[in-house]
Amino acid sequence: QVLGPGVKLEELQLDVLELSVVRKPQREVIMYTPKQDESNELKLQKCIILGEADSGKTQFLRALAGDTFSEEQACGCGLDFRVLHVASRDEVEKVDRKVKIKFWSARGMDRLPECFKNTFFDDAEGYFAVFNLAKMETFTRIRELVSRFRRAVPCPLARRCAMLIGTHADVKRNHRQVSEEEAIRLASELDCVYQEVSSKTRHGIDEALQTWFDLYFDTYQDVGVTVLMSSEPGT
Repeated sequence: QVLGPGVKLEELQLDVLELSVVRKPQREVIMYTPKQDESNELKLQKCIILGEADSGKTQFLRALAGDTFSEEQACGCGLDFRVLHVASRDEVEKVDRKVKIKFWSARGMDRLPECFKNTFFDDAEGYFAVFNLAKMETFTRIRELVSRFRRAVPCPLARRCAMLIGTHADVKRNHRQVSEEEAIRLASELDCVYQEVSSKTRHGIDEALQTWFDLYFDTYQDVGVTVLMSSEPGT
């Protein structure tokens, strides 16, 4: 559960055992559109979106970028990406930390040429591991996909910026094949945060983005450009 900046834990009336799965964001994360010269000055960072066919990873990628939802499935194999400009707002220090990050997703990974496979993982700083709550086969491949990421990206920092994402949270309960308990256990095993989302309704999308960037800014404290806070991050 992702809490708003003003929420206090005592207000939630939680049992002590529940506190281990509660995470409170430490900062406000805002997407913005920069001026061209500012964008050119920012180093391009990288995050990987892992997932099998039918996992919903392409729709999830589009939802992260704020694209309009589409039921159409991308065909064949290839690389998809979106570039986001994000500001982390520190209300105490009154500064913005700005980064430019590319989110990569691969279609038909096993059929891609080796040169593309190498490019896909190069310099990745974190990942989303995506599965479809209504398709068990997409869930059972998550361990293998995360293992592949860890072999290709040995940097331990990249393992900290990790989330397990269950898509199609809007599916009817009797069509659901993966329980929340199963997903939470896997997230604990992989040492990452779990979030259920619907790319169609945007349920959980903003929370997932906030949580991942919260992890990212905590882990890579020297990344980005720090500027004095303005009323709008892009100004």
